[in-house]
Amino acid sequence: MERLNRLFARRHRLPGLGRPSVGNRLAGMLIAGLGLALALIVVGVSITDQLHGEAEAINEAGKLRMQAYRIGHNLTLAADSTGERRQRLWERIQEDLSAYDRRLKEQTGYLDQGFPASISLPRQTGPTLADIRARWLARKDLLPDSPAGLDQGVVEAYNEHLAGFVGRVDTYVGHLQESSATKLQRYYLSLLGFTVIAILVGVVSFQRTRHYLTRPLQGLRDCARQLATGDLESCRVPRADTEEVDQLAGAFNDMAEELKSLKSDLDAQVAEQTRSLQHRNLRLAMLYEIASSLQTNLPVEELLDQALGQIVDVTESEAGMVRLVTGDDRMRLVASRGLDPEMLHGEDLVSLDRCLCGQSARAGSLGQRDDLAPCEAQMGGSLPCAREAGMYAVPIKYKDQVLGLFTLFGTPQQPHQQGIESLLETVANHVGLAIKNRRLTTEAQRTSLMEERNLLAAELHDSIAQCLASVKLQTWMLEEELEKGNLDTSRELVFKVRKGVESGYSNLRELLTHFRTRIDERGLVPALKSLVATFHEQTGVPVYLQGLNHDLDLDPDGEIQVFHIVQEALANVRKHAQAENVRIMVQEKDDTYHILVEDDGRGMDVDAVDADDRAHFGLSIMRERAGRVGGRVEIEGEPGEGVQVLLTFPRGRTDPNDGEAASLARVPG
Repeated sequence: MERLNRLFARRHRLPGLGRPSVGNRLAGMLIAGLGLALALIVVGVSITDQLHGEAEAINEAGKLRMQAYRIGHNLTLAADSTGERRQRLWERIQEDLSAYDRRLKEQTGYLDQGFPASISLPRQTGPTLADIRARWLARKDLLPDSPAGLDQGVVEAYNEHLAGFVGRVDTYVGHLQESSATKLQRYYLSLLGFTVIAILVGVVSFQRTRHYLTRPLQGLRDCARQLATGDLESCRVPRADTEEVDQLAGAFNDMAEELKSLKSDLDAQVAEQTRSLQHRNLRLAMLYEIASSLQTNLPVEELLDQALGQIVDVTESEAGMVRLVTGDDRMRLVASRGLDPEMLHGEDLVSLDRCLCGQSARAGSLGQRDDLAPCEAQMGGSLPCAREAGMYAVPIKYKDQVLGLFTLFGTPQQPHQQGIESLLETVANHVGLAIKNRRLTTEAQRTSLMEERNLLAAELHDSIAQCLASVKLQTWMLEEELEKGNLDTSRELVFKVRKGVESGYSNLRELLTHFRTRIDERGLVPALKSLVATFHEQTGVPVYLQGLNHDLDLDPDGEIQVFHIVQEALANVRKHAQAENVRIMVQEKDDTYHILVEDDGRGMDVDAVDADDRAHFGLSIMRERAGRVGGRVEIEGEPGEGVQVLLTFPRGRTDPNDGEAASLARVPG
């Protein structure tokens, strides 16, 4: 760009070629156009001013005609009136007479004083106006000095030749209109003449502009388009007739030559940058593959092995290894690339204080060394690269916790490898996040499995275990009665054993159904509606739903816990309540959900149940499930008054450690 600026500066310093300036030509055409427009404006303003004055005179003259008729009309009314009305009409007549005198004086001024100055009236206008004034004075002399002298004779004398008087006024107005029409015609002719001249000037200006400016610029545009297509050989602008355009053409041609030279230099630079970008794109593609692999469900060892291979390829390293930090301040070897297996015999488990690797793991920061001799001494062998090739130790971290370490040997330090350290740290952080997520997922699955086992054990203890214990006791009693020969008592015990076995079998089927139940994939509300429909089919008890119009804001685990709580509440109604109606109501208030399950059954003594959880272990399970969604379960009831089970929990995803129920009933060992 600096070279182009110098070219333009040099071209502008060339002496004039003696040709006319395009600016002077355009300025001349502009001045001619402005002069024509100014002349048209002056003529138009002058004629418009004259027409305005004559229009005013015509308007005032027309009022003389109308006012003469009005005076005659008021005279007739005054002659026929008496008293105050006659006086008021006489005063109005006097006002009209004064106004008539004023307008006649103004009309006379148009002739005697030349006002307004722009008016030029026909010659016969003056005698006509003098005749009107004389006739008016004669009529005015017919009128009395007071209303008392006003009678029909005066009125008839005034109106006798009124039509002839008004005719003279019309003649006067006609003279004024004739003058106005003549001036208007002159104005139209002037407009026509100026229009013809303007058209001629426009045509000439268009032709000259096209010749001196438009055509040269079109040639410049065509050459610019050729430049845009990459044609730097034939795009040259011809010389022009005006000095400025000719200089512009010369500067453009010089620019085309310079661009031709610059293009050759640019092509060489582009080729070099293309090679660099190709390598960077390869690194980005492989980095994407690394990030994608972190999203899979591979075990941690396989994940680290795959990530190590991709990192070695991306960084063009000769060899590498990855280790995990153990709980006893040591590092366990997980995978390696490009290393002799003989060198790895003693590398399975090494101290965290070992050379650069241990230092980087302790500090939690990337380490780099140019000399590999200490590493070869520690590993007892030769690495597959020059000692001066260098190495990197990259900690695998999650937040501030170091989980492992990547070690790379023989990583080249080329220009296209700039930013390699930030790349390694980014990849290591992603791997650390993936490792932490897998560990958390494994721990969550283990915890969930243990909790489900505890729930299953509690259900078995509450139902089947108690039934089997009762059957065992009754069987022992049956044996004693049989030895004594008490057949009647034995039959009763056999009947009780059969009932106990049937109860245990029923409880087992119910337990299996409870734990096999899966929540509807459409969400919690459809699952609850399906549960209610099944309950009604099994029991015939109507269930009334209120507030279940939309899904609740819960995560999947929370939906499962709420579903099982409602399921357990309905199971208790079916087994114990003997209810005729059940209501389920869902409300949301202050970002808190309230789910109420109530029945009109026989009720129960809540205090007695709370004092002995073994009597109704399902209530403890409900409280434990509520704790997982950060909520609580409250139970109210009286014998004969039904039972109300109220579940309260916060809206949204919840921490299972929140809520008072997290520390409540746990299944005993």
